[in-house]
Amino acid sequence: MSTQSYPEFDHIPPAPAQSPSLVPQWAAAILSTFPLITFPAAKSYSPSTSALPKKPTLYVAPHLNRDGTLSAVHDHDDNDSSSHDENAFNQQPLGWSSIDPIALRWQMELLFRQVDFDVRFIDPSHNWGPAKSMPFLHLPTRFRSANAASSSLLSAIEIPYLLDNYYPYITSESGEKPSSSYPDDMTTLEARSWENLVKGRIMAGVLLAVLLSPQSAVYSKIQSQPYLSSLLSAQLLNSFFDQQLRRISALNPSASKSSTSTLDVSLAQPTTSLPGWEVGFLGWIGATTASATSALSSAELDSRGGGDTPGAALASPSVDQHKVVTDAVAGLGALAARTQSQLSKSSEQVRYLLGAQKPTSLDALAFSVIHTILTLAATPQAQNMSDNQPLNQLKQVLDQSPWLVKWSRQMWKVYVRDLDRAS
Repeated sequence: MSTQSYPEFDHIPPAPAQSPSLVPQWAAAILSTFPLITFPAAKSYSPSTSALPKKPTLYVAPHLNRDGTLSAVHDHDDNDSSSHDENAFNQQPLGWSSIDPIALRWQMELLFRQVDFDVRFIDPSHNWGPAKSMPFLHLPTRFRSANAASSSLLSAIEIPYLLDNYYPYITSESGEKPSSSYPDDMTTLEARSWENLVKGRIMAGVLLAVLLSPQSAVYSKIQSQPYLSSLLSAQLLNSFFDQQLRRISALNPSASKSSTSTLDVSLAQPTTSLPGWEVGFLGWIGATTASATSALSSAELDSRGGGDTPGAALASPSVDQHKVVTDAVAGLGALAARTQSQLSKSSEQVRYLLGAQKPTSLDALAFSVIHTILTLAATPQAQNMSDNQPLNQLKQVLDQSPWLVKWSRQMWKVYVRDLDRAS
């Protein structure tokens, strides 16, 4: 049996012509108008491994200027100076203190512990930080533990642990015995009660005043965009206001409303006053808070933000505005009555609340709410508007309590003035 040798490569005949295309001519004509184009790979805006800051950096909402405008935010990356104009890069935003009273509280806490830190302003609606809220702290390498999985970003809830471990009032090396800042144990316990009142119901009222201010309208301005992009922007905007309402609801649970009645919800939510806030899809179809929350996973709850306020993720965004304001006014009035005898005495030196020997968390909390009220009420927009009832009623309490106003100004002169003017 003879075998036929395999032909050389050059002698192999070409493949037969392909059969006619099965795609109809009209379809091929349509598809030809949409050619397949391979674009180059997208350039990452932020590298996966960015350089850590040289010292702790606190990210907060912008500073409120005297003319009622907000300071510019740090939108660019300090490590990418080549992509920005040098003059714009070196220009620093004005001010140091944040318009957000919760952020200002932590600025003061870090100051009182003599922490060398930087402050950066970012858009509050950009909830990309830990716990999807502000403020948050970015730490240098020396603060990271041996655990490689530990994060360099700390939410506001984690900041106290950092202060106690790295910046305690009394160190073991000094040989001093731990002691309270207050005169006696009874005052120490009383101070805790006042701290809970200020960071709870009073803070909720001040947050509502900030949310109803014209400055919050900055985050409701959506530029001209394509239809789908504008829908996404509106959803993110509603998410920001929804997050703020959940913070208020968590700070004052007695003012939270989760009624399924459309009428009750419309009365409870200050939606007519909030710039840009709209009822979301769940509210439109009549879903209750319980039904909406029960199906949420932990990741979805985290995406709601408000992680700087315990319970905000599960709190209802429906709040009774009148209840929030009434409780805040009553709490601020009680604080004024308690401190009148101490702060009414004339003194050129700053005095700490409840006779403390050094600044405490109560001083940081009280200053943050009082300074925010005074600063917000002093803007031209607030003086020309009378519909911000939370701000008007809180300012009225301070008008009747000049010792609190004087104390706040003394604290500002000692701790904040040079920072506000140097920035």
